[in-house]
Amino acid sequence: MSVKLQVAAGRSVEVTKSLVRDLGNLNGLHDITSMVAERPNLPTLISQIVNPVAQFLQTNTFEHDYTVYTQAMPSDKPYAERGVVVDARPVTKTHLHKVPSFGVQAHIRPSDVLRRRKAGTADLLETMEAVVLEDMGGISRGWDLFTEKSLAHAITTGTLYVPNGTVASVDFYQEYTGGARPVVNYVLSTTTVHPRKYGEEARRRILDNLLEGQQVDGFIALCGTAFFDELMSHPKWEQAMIDRSGIQGQDPLIKRFENFSQQYRMFRGADDILYIEYAGVIGGSALIPTNEAYIMPVGAQGIFTEVFAPAETMGYVNTVAQREYMWRVDSVFDGVKLYSESNKALFMINPLLVQKCTKS
Repeated sequence: MSVKLQVAAGRSVEVTKSLVRDLGNLNGLHDITSMVAERPNLPTLISQIVNPVAQFLQTNTFEHDYTVYTQAMPSDKPYAERGVVVDARPVTKTHLHKVPSFGVQAHIRPSDVLRRRKAGTADLLETMEAVVLEDMGGISRGWDLFTEKSLAHAITTGTLYVPNGTVASVDFYQEYTGGARPVVNYVLSTTTVHPRKYGEEARRRILDNLLEGQQVDGFIALCGTAFFDELMSHPKWEQAMIDRSGIQGQDPLIKRFENFSQQYRMFRGADDILYIEYAGVIGGSALIPTNEAYIMPVGAQGIFTEVFAPAETMGYVNTVAQREYMWRVDSVFDGVKLYSESNKALFMINPLLVQKCTKS
């Protein structure tokens, strides 16, 4: 960006840089040409899709009863008899899970503000309160990253997100189903089998494990980059586009692939699953492994439960939990200390509604 200034009749000068003196060094200069603050983009796709059910505790242990019901069906009998005796009593198991605690803190000292020029100004000094608000905003964005990471971790690993092992993690499939996580393998290396076969298998598995009252509005698949690319370029789907393109290329199948103007590449396959390529990265690691995909129903309530526990402080212990806590401590000598904490755990009570898919 440059600015042209009129300095005389018919003459002008073009300004391409705007510099001011450094307040701490008279021989130094600050470039204030650009006023744009550069911040990294926060991946939030899973947070936008998944809306967990929230529970607020008064202790740091999540205790709940999980009941499995068996439904009996009548059968034919002689008129003189009353029918077979059935034992369809529900089986209830109590689960106890310790809720992990997560926190972050910031310390703004007087030296962090001393002789610091306010960005975008020539001679205004930064204020302590402005820097405090800046750090509070950074902490808030950090919690957004944490939410996305914990959701992705639960979906991809099927376990509770406790990266430092401060409390015991939980394998949701072992805990609630007693077995290993089922996997649907997409064999994409062959041209004789249409990929929709595997998507339909995953759909049937999910539908077979819906709980009473759960309804499904559709299905989505969060795909790693390699999985998405190989699935979308499978010859069965590519050939169908060629065969059905027509003179104007207006076939609805082609419209499914016209998605590159959107932020996320996506297409709806012949199995009526919306496949979305999610290349979000946090901390250098992809949120969805490149060769995997995870299919979930849309509109089915209760897949995820987010549990919050109260902070262990004089004012909050044994009270109803809040989503997040923040404390501020001011000192005339040490500056301002910020403390932020959230005690929460994300559970998949019915983990069979999240179907893992691999490719070969």
